[in-house]
Amino acid sequence: MHILGSYPDHYLAMIFCLLAVVVIMFTFIRCRRTAPWQETEKSAAALIITALMNILCLPVVKGIAIHMSGVLLLTLLIGPVRTILYHALLQVLLCITLQYGNIASIGLNIINISLMQTCCGYYIFRKFALPGPAMRIGRAVTSSSLLLAILVIIELSVTDYAVTGAVIFTIAVTGILVGFLEGLLTYRIYVFISASDTNTWAEYR
Repeated sequence: MHILGSYPDHYLAMIFCLLAVVVIMFTFIRCRRTAPWQETEKSAAALIITALMNILCLPVVKGIAIHMSGVLLLTLLIGPVRTILYHALLQVLLCITLQYGNIASIGLNIINISLMQTCCGYYIFRKFALPGPAMRIGRAVTSSSLLLAILVIIELSVTDYAVTGAVIFTIAVTGILVGFLEGLLTYRIYVFISASDTNTWAEYR
């Protein structure tokens, strides 16, 4: 869920940008301290698919574009810390190349999508026991998408955006539908990428 234009409150925009820099630096340091990550075909495929998920935006209302994020797919393959780092750098790349937001909104997009959605989706996936990986992935992605929609609604409410009942309903419903669709795709893509690994789900059982 991207804010495509400038964030109306410049003070909040500056705070979110500073927080985003802290997140990127922290995750970068954590990644360097852990064991070296060996690039594989699985992780490379996940990075490409995640980028495509983010490019396919659906503009909804008032400069808000809702789209799939691919954060849980990345998290299952390379872990949550590296997912936050790589996804944050992807947001910067999309901002520079495709103008998905600008300096006044990039920080907010990183905190919302790369950080919050990754942490929420992974926590729900790991903590809530459900019958089968498909159910667990679907619940995690849909719930994190709904949380992100709620965050965006709150953020719009404290800015100059005129948040009405129709805007709230549109963002919430679209977020849930996109999350449900991403849950289905995430499961199918993850199974396809990990088809050669017989212990794919061993870590999460």
